[in-house]
Amino acid sequence: MAQVNYSDNGLVYITKSTFSAVSSVSIDNCFSADYSQYKIILDSSFTDSQALYTRLRASGSDNLTSNYRDQFINADSTSISANKRTTETAWINFPFHMRTAKSIGISEILNPFQSTYTSALKADGEATSGSSIQIQLAAYGFNGTDSFDGFSLITHIGTMTGTVYVYAYKES
Repeated sequence: MAQVNYSDNGLVYITKSTFSAVSSVSIDNCFSADYSQYKIILDSSFTDSQALYTRLRASGSDNLTSNYRDQFINADSTSISANKRTTETAWINFPFHMRTAKSIGISEILNPFQSTYTSALKADGEATSGSSIQIQLAAYGFNGTDSFDGFSLITHIGTMTGTVYVYAYKES
């Protein structure tokens, strides 16, 4: 099978970070003035099925303000639930919901480096059992015009092992 060259499709490889049995990982210097939209891919496994939190970073430090907000909808079998959070210190379940089983997710973030409103969205899903499939859709916002050059992923409980990839969209 031929290797896919994402740059031919408009994506530019920025960085990857591999980690093992950690409760948090920080990816620094992945956002820049060169691009405004990014794709984040997380390939990991978790010791516990709980929330995964994301904080935006600048100059090697997490932004701990209460400017994070998110809205999501979750469908599992025939059950549907939704939630909205405002004035939080981190986004919940971005780039996807932390599961002990493998998930697949699509995560996008817009304007993290620009001194303007930062927003993000994600869609993820997994087969939670032989008969159940779950999907979660979410939108995220950061109420402020801060400039960020990275992000941290933080487990609610337990640890994670895996790799996070960051790509940018070509703008030409």
